[in-house]
Order: sequence, then C-alpha cells, then structure tokens
Amino acid sequence: MKTSSDKYDLILQHLICIYGQQTGEITFEKIKKQIGSYHGGSSPPDHPGRPGYAPGDAILITYGDQLCEPGCPPLRTLGQFCRARLQGLVSGVHLLPFYPYTSDDGFSVTDYRQVNPAWGGWEDIAFIGQDFKLMFDAVINHISAGSAWFQAFLQDQPPYNDYFITVAGDPDLS
Repeated sequence: MKTSSDKYDLILQHLICIYGQQTGEITFEKIKKQIGSYHGGSSPPDHPGRPGYAPGDAILITYGDQLCEPGCPPLRTLGQFCRARLQGLVSGVHLLPFYPYTSDDGFSVTDYRQVNPAWGGWEDIAFIGQDFKLMFDAVINHISAGSAWFQAFLQDQPPYNDYFITVAGDPDLS
C-alpha cells in the first residue's frame, strides 16, 4: 500500500513532468495546501478496507440520466438497474458529469457541490456506491458562464478572482 508520502511524491513527479521543475513545484505546494484544508491535515486520505481499482476491474461508464422510469430519479433507476443486472459483471460505475449544468451535456457546470436535481441527489449516488466502486469526472476545466463562481470572478471577488486564467491579445492557444 502506498503511503501518503509516496502519493505526494507521485503527484509532484507528474506536475514536474507536465509543467517543468519550477512551476510543477509551485503547483504542488498549492495542491498540497488544498488537500490539507479538506482533510484536516497535510496528507491525502487513505481509505482502509476500500480497495482501489485493479487491472481486472470492469467499469460501466454512463451519464446519470440514461435510464429513466416514471416517478423515480434517473440516478436511483441506474442504481437499481446496476444492482439487479450488473452485480458480478462490473465492479465500478464511472458517472460522467452529474452536476447541474446549462449546456454541453453536463460539462458547463453551474455548481460542483450539487447533483443535478432532475437526476436525483447525493443519496442516489451513495446508493450506487453501496455495491460498486465509484468514479466521477471532476471536469474542473469546464464551468458555465452562468455559475456563481464565474460571476464572482467577473466581479473580481476573492477567492474566485484566482479561479480562472485570462490571456491578453490573440495568442495561439492550440
């Protein structure tokens, strides 16, 4: 099992590979600080008794609204379907963006802390997680122009004024 130190070393190595030594180290320190603020310490959380993914895992990748039945939120219907039909066939469910959104099939997120209410709630995702490993798309590089975060950025409100990158002129961003 990897220790927290090993996990941090791996994160740092990846960041240096992507961004170079100086920017990678600066970015690593910012990420390390964020992890600590969410987990009450300075190390990534370990989940004893909850195995990670293994080479033999089969993962269902789906949007949360692909299965519908009257009177039941789609995420609950998905969980019931997986429980009834996929036990022993797949070990995990990868939910594509399930947050509230304005367009782009869920990739123009308006609130990363919520589940799209038309699809269900956190309890429905937890229901799926009772029987299957869960994986989510964070899509942190996508957000709706209508989101509260982006609107606060436009008003130069901390901390949102640091959430987005702007560029001057007409650079080639390809």
